[in-house]
Amino acid sequence: LAGLGATATLLVAGIFGWSIAGNYIPPVRGSLPGERFAMADPSLAQVGVVFVEIGFGLTWIPVMHIVGHAMVRTLQFLRAGWFDRAEPHFRAAHGRYGDRPDILHFLAVCAQRRSAMAEAADLWRKALAKDPNEPMLSFNLGLALRQLGQHDEAARRLRDTLRRQPNHLEAKFALANVHIDQAKFAAAERELAEIVAVLEQAIEKTPDDPQAKALQARARNMLG
Repeated sequence: LAGLGATATLLVAGIFGWSIAGNYIPPVRGSLPGERFAMADPSLAQVGVVFVEIGFGLTWIPVMHIVGHAMVRTLQFLRAGWFDRAEPHFRAAHGRYGDRPDILHFLAVCAQRRSAMAEAADLWRKALAKDPNEPMLSFNLGLALRQLGQHDEAARRLRDTLRRQPNHLEAKFALANVHIDQAKFAAAERELAEIVAVLEQAIEKTPDDPQAKALQARARNMLG
């Protein structure tokens, strides 16, 4: 009977907390201008669900629920632009799971937002060593290296990105900018001309695509 009483108490507390949180606590506003982010259900609602799970006699599910919710909330911090809140969670995940490329990538993003470009580049190098075929990692590393003035390696990383993803237009733009930084204007012109050609084909297929037109105008403006 005592066990049933404890179970019932947990169930009632969980359902009550979940109901109160879901109905009376407003969502949190994100920090990016013009956008509103619902930062998941309030914490009380999640505690309520965990109480319900424990009340049903479950063991590992509440633990997985808490860990999963922590990771989701951390990614929501990133999406809302709250990098200072997200970084400690990713550092904790790095301490627990080691040099996973996804965790290293998010730590690099947080470092980049702190303007710690050398730290961000080192983290993206580590991530790329773990997952050498991921173009997103080589692209971000190339951007960071350009900001650090390491143009030769930046160009190499951006070429690696384009070998893995030939139509990565932002990588082509970035490579053209690296060439301009190095006063290699003919090489920059070749990259930009390729961008214009690719976008012309895309616009022929979808004439009303505003993004393709904007990118084409950007490339032509850089060509002069």
